[in-house]
Amino acid sequence: MALSRSWLLCLFGFLLLSQQCLQLAYAEEAAGDDDAGEYEDDEVPQAAAEPAAVENSEQNVLVLTESNFDKTVQGHKYVLAEFYAPWCGHCKKLTPEYAEAATILKGYEEDVVLAKIDATEEKSLAEKYGVSGFPTIFWFVDGEKTDYKGGRTSGEIVSWIKKKTGPPATTLTSKKELIDILEVETAVVVGYFDKLEGAEWEAFQAAARSIDDVAFVQTTEKVVADEAAIKGSAPAVVLLKDEEEKLLQFDGKFKDADLKDFVSKNKLPLIVAFSQATGPAIFQSPVKKMAFIFAEGAGEKSMKDAQAVAKDFKGQVTFVSVDVNSQETGQLVEYFGAKGQTYPFVVGYDSVATKKYQLEDKFSKAALKTFATGFVKDTLKPFYKSDPIPDKESEDGVTVVVGNNFESVVLDETKDVLLEVYAPWCGHCKALAPTWEKLGKRFRSVDSVVVAKMDGTTNEHEKVNVRGFPTLLFYPAGSKGSPLNVEVKDRTVKAFTDYIKENAKIPFELKKKEKKKEEGIEEPTATENVKKDEL
Repeated sequence: MALSRSWLLCLFGFLLLSQQCLQLAYAEEAAGDDDAGEYEDDEVPQAAAEPAAVENSEQNVLVLTESNFDKTVQGHKYVLAEFYAPWCGHCKKLTPEYAEAATILKGYEEDVVLAKIDATEEKSLAEKYGVSGFPTIFWFVDGEKTDYKGGRTSGEIVSWIKKKTGPPATTLTSKKELIDILEVETAVVVGYFDKLEGAEWEAFQAAARSIDDVAFVQTTEKVVADEAAIKGSAPAVVLLKDEEEKLLQFDGKFKDADLKDFVSKNKLPLIVAFSQATGPAIFQSPVKKMAFIFAEGAGEKSMKDAQAVAKDFKGQVTFVSVDVNSQETGQLVEYFGAKGQTYPFVVGYDSVATKKYQLEDKFSKAALKTFATGFVKDTLKPFYKSDPIPDKESEDGVTVVVGNNFESVVLDETKDVLLEVYAPWCGHCKALAPTWEKLGKRFRSVDSVVVAKMDGTTNEHEKVNVRGFPTLLFYPAGSKGSPLNVEVKDRTVKAFTDYIKENAKIPFELKKKEKKKEEGIEEPTATENVKKDEL
């Protein structure tokens, strides 16, 4: 079973903007449904009393209402505006970071304002700007709105704003300036040039402009280059990181694409500790293969072994440590089937093929290296989750499918199969359930047609491509290679019955529904013939 990259990001709640997450997740989930949803699953409205300390720390964040909104965005060159809800968990996490960014930018030379709008109070403003999830952040330049696409830490917010309002790289003239930057940034790209002009410098500028979450600095001073441990003469570029792998020297061609690739593939630590803050960088990395190492707590010994292996696969596999006891990793643990496993538990995830691979041997440095080698060479066998095969084949006329009986039920060449992939928490799935049960009973007497359902949160199969819930697929008899995406005008028994009649490959007879005349006299039961070309 495959999940799209955008939907997977949203499942974990790690997109930088919750609005984007909701729009993508619910649009794909609906697969034809109109209700886009309003809140993230882990965010339940509740009374929230913010401490006074938090309020005081936000003194540099401007509070906007309908009365001063237009005046503010029109009266300042740059405005970053956050639409929030007091009960929103992601908004609460953002609050101190947003406030700190506002304080840092208070003395900034450009006219920048950081503002916030309580969308539960300013409903007309939220509606005007299409706010459907929280937090939603917009960037206004001379009153013109665009989406904010930066990070959620104060450093990332400040870095993003500075790149949007000034030169993409800061010019340094002293060793102290570099030391000061390294104290606040986890990753810094240093460019050393004879002059701040020419093709190489332009390529450096282009790379700096395109990468929002890493600080770029430039210098023509040898003393700064020496402090950055740059070897050789200008032009030269190094990436400095606040971790064990402290320095990386760029040795490619001075082209913006090569520089961007160098930074993007190396900006993360050898082992990335998974959190809401690091999630976007992990899933949006140009490195499409990830090895998740699930452990209880820090797992220091296993992570040290993993770090040694990660050095050999840098740029090919992103290694991620996941604390299974953290509140931020619950959905990740569930999706990768890591709950209740023997730790460390390793899962490889290919975000292009959307396939998962499990380290079956006992964890060790040697076993992890063998696993990573097979992962890179595409020689590993993917694994799929499955519930136990149920004792009862059907529930209310609907056949229950799990990963381990998918082949025998859904891929049976002698059956036309209509499958719903659902999630227990999905509101659209719950609404569809009564119709699906009636449909199952309608076709219960038709041996060649199977109406089925599968819990997509606990079961997977390579022949199922889930873009959201519910996903409705039709597997025609004799043609199981590529299922049909079910499209009906409305989700009624009649609409689904007509769909099956139109797409089924095996002829069948369907008993007409018994009807009663107004006088209460039943009509005779007739048989409806559905003829199809023989296989």
